[in-house]
Amino acid sequence: MTEKELYIQTNSPGELSHWVKPITETLYKHAAHIKVNILLLPCQYATGQEEHLAKTFPNVHKVYLPKQSLKIIFTEKKPTPPPLCILHLGGDPFYTKKLAKRWQCPAIAYSESQRKLSGYKKVFYKNTDGDLMADSILSFSGKNDELRKKYGLYKNNYTLIFTGSRPQHFKLAFPLFLEAIHQCKKKDPNFEAILPISPYIPKSLFSKLSPSQVPSYIHFIQDENSLNLINLSQFVISIPGTNNMEVIYLNTPLMILIPINNLKILIFDGTLGLITHIPFIGSLIKWILIHFILKKKPYLSLPNQKFQKKVVPEIIEVFTSERIAEYILSFKNDKSNQKKQKEYFKKIQKKPNVCKKIVQEILKYQ
Repeated sequence: MTEKELYIQTNSPGELSHWVKPITETLYKHAAHIKVNILLLPCQYATGQEEHLAKTFPNVHKVYLPKQSLKIIFTEKKPTPPPLCILHLGGDPFYTKKLAKRWQCPAIAYSESQRKLSGYKKVFYKNTDGDLMADSILSFSGKNDELRKKYGLYKNNYTLIFTGSRPQHFKLAFPLFLEAIHQCKKKDPNFEAILPISPYIPKSLFSKLSPSQVPSYIHFIQDENSLNLINLSQFVISIPGTNNMEVIYLNTPLMILIPINNLKILIFDGTLGLITHIPFIGSLIKWILIHFILKKKPYLSLPNQKFQKKVVPEIIEVFTSERIAEYILSFKNDKSNQKKQKEYFKKIQKKPNVCKKIVQEILKYQ
C-alpha cells in the first residue's frame, strides 16, 4: 500500500488532548497505514510537554516544535509523497491556509467559532456539525470496577480536584488545595480526595511539590484518563480549563475556584495578553483587569460561557487553604445545588460523530 501522510496543525494542551488525540484514534481504526505529522504552533498556554504527549497518540509519525513548524509553513518544499491534506485543529487558521497553498494540497478545519473560515475545502463547525470534545466523551464507557481495583478506590464519596495542566498554575494551586484537603479532613472525617496529576505536568515538578508521606485520604493519580476519574467522583473542584466541559458532559457537579494570589501567572488572550507583558506597566494592567472582572463578573469557565448563565459556581479571590476548605465542604453538603446542576447538564444537546465525519473527509483525498 502506498505510504500516505496527514499534517495536523494545533497549539494548546486542550486542543491536543481533546481534538487531535480523538482524530488520531479514529483515523487509526479506519486507516492505520496513514502517518500523522503534527505541527505545533507558538502558544502562551504551552507547557513544554506537548511533543512528548503527541508522540504517544496512534499513527503519529513526527511532531514538530513551533520553530520547526513555522519553518515548514513558510519555507520547506512540498514533501514526496505529497500529504493527503492539512487539518487545522487549533492555532491561527492563516498558517494552515498558507501551507496548503504553498504545497497545493487540500486544507480542512474544525472550528468552535461561528465566524466563517474561508480558503478551506471543508470546515466543520461546532455549532452545526458537533462538538469534537463531546464526541469522544459520548463514546466513553467507564470501567469503574477495573479502576477501583487498580487504585484501591472502593468508596463512593470522592472529591475530585483538578489543580491545572500548566506548570505555572500548578505551582500555585497544588500546595493550596493540598493543605485545603487536610483542613477538610479535620472538619469532615469521611472526606476523601483524588488529585489527578496532568500528563502536562513534569514529573520533576510534582515530585518537588508532593509530600514525602501521603495520608490515606489523598489519592494522587498520574497519567490516567480524566474521564475515568470523573466517573468515580461525587463532585469536582477545578480551576478553569477544558476539563470543565468533560465534567459537565459526564453530568457531574462542578465548582470553579480561581486563585488570584499571584498575578504573574494569570494569562489573558489576544491583545490583552500582549499588553500585560509590557515591562513595568504589565502588572498594573493585570491588576486593573482583575478588578474589572471582579466588578463585572463575566463568565470565566467554559460551562457558564456555554450556558450564558452561572450554572456552575465561580469564585475568584485571593485564597487561603482554610477558605478553599470552607467552599469545598459547603458545596459537598449542598445536595440541592448539585441536583440542579445535574438536571441542567442533561439539557445539553450533543451532536455525535463529528470526529468520524472529519476522518471520512480526510480519507476522500487518498
